[in-house]
Amino acid sequence: MIITLAEEHPSLPRAFQTAAMQNGDPDRAELIVAAPERLLEDVKIWETALDMPITAVPTADEATVPAMRNAAAKHAQSPLLSFLHASHRLDRHYLDELLDAHDDVPEADFIYTDYVRMSQNDNRGASGLMRLAPFDEDAIRRTDILGPSVTVLKETFERLEMFREDFIYSEWDLHVRAAQSGCAFLHIAYPLLSAVQRKVGFRERALDGRGKALVVIANPAYFHGHTLRWALSYLRGDSWAEAWTFRTIPTAVEVSHMLNAHTINKVKRTDAAEEAVRAFTNNVIPFTA
Repeated sequence: MIITLAEEHPSLPRAFQTAAMQNGDPDRAELIVAAPERLLEDVKIWETALDMPITAVPTADEATVPAMRNAAAKHAQSPLLSFLHASHRLDRHYLDELLDAHDDVPEADFIYTDYVRMSQNDNRGASGLMRLAPFDEDAIRRTDILGPSVTVLKETFERLEMFREDFIYSEWDLHVRAAQSGCAFLHIAYPLLSAVQRKVGFRERALDGRGKALVVIANPAYFHGHTLRWALSYLRGDSWAEAWTFRTIPTAVEVSHMLNAHTINKVKRTDAAEEAVRAFTNNVIPFTA
């Protein structure tokens, strides 16, 4: 179980507690925390309090979250890797269910589970059980469908060359690469994790289009040519290539509609401009000395 910290997080103690309170033998799991050294000062305190070994992996202050995860994975001794967030809370059966699933379906490279979404501001309408669908290649081309509870074989993770450390959507990119290489995905239809539904910030929305375009360009053979054209055009700053819906990559049909709508609007704007010039010319008052 790997937790990364880019900054102090108030929910980290709860994440540690839910990791330590797993059913069964705690020796079957290892907990690794990767973070800048200044954030690792209390790890030994928690290790003693929970009576559970915690491996601290110091990283550079400027390290990205994918880089931290890669560093932590290199220290892992377990055959399975679960990448968690400090705000996650694990069900008591989290470890049991994952290990049983791995024993029953050892050929599964990725195991993902349903989860409970919790609102950050007590908005009950934003909370609830999130039931995920069986893995679908068309769906992963559209959005990252695996949710926050994803476990991967360490052998597979290394074969895929881990996370791209400079990618905005590094997890989505990993899942696309996995699907492209023929990896097997197993879905557990039970909520084994609770995750806080964070408010999406301005910076996150501003980087969304670029993040999606990089996923497409890095995996060109996996996407339709029209979608690849959109990604290249978006990064070039072409006016017709919109960022599209948040965390959703446009399909080939949607790219065609996007381009056609831009062309039609451009023609309408040109016609309107020409009409305005004609109207002005026809109504101008001749100058007389």
